[in-house]
Amino acid sequence: MIKLPKSLTTVTTLSKSVALLLLIALPFLGFMMGIKYQAAVDHNFQLSNINYSLNYKVSPTAGSTVGKVTITEEDRGKIVTVHVGNEIIFSLRSGFTWKANFSNSNIVKEIISNNSHLTYEAVKLGTTQVTLLGDPACYPHCMIPSAALSLTLNVIK
Repeated sequence: MIKLPKSLTTVTTLSKSVALLLLIALPFLGFMMGIKYQAAVDHNFQLSNINYSLNYKVSPTAGSTVGKVTITEEDRGKIVTVHVGNEIIFSLRSGFTWKANFSNSNIVKEIISNNSHLTYEAVKLGTTQVTLLGDPACYPHCMIPSAALSLTLNVIK
């Protein structure tokens, strides 16, 4: 065992003051650092979710051999352009039951609705806002939050 000099092991008024200062200051310092870190994380998250109006996804031309357009959660906020007659497949996160809501439901026709895969056909020219809402399969018993995304669907000739 190492023997320390008495001057290093003696409790003094200064050592008590330093200990009290650290006991009070360190939790506040940690709290402030946590606030700064969370602000930086939130800021980066918000910046990564900014959607620009010039963000387009265009489908193949109508009547071509590939008349299907697959929309995923990566298309959140985009303007997706399809042609009349194209099949629109929403391929979304599994483990959720998804529902699609269209602001103008006259321009699409539902073909198949199967939990994470929704299939529609573009039947009429126009533009619609699409809101996709997904509830977890275990809803409401589990604590998993619902998911949502929206995009603009533009049907052209």
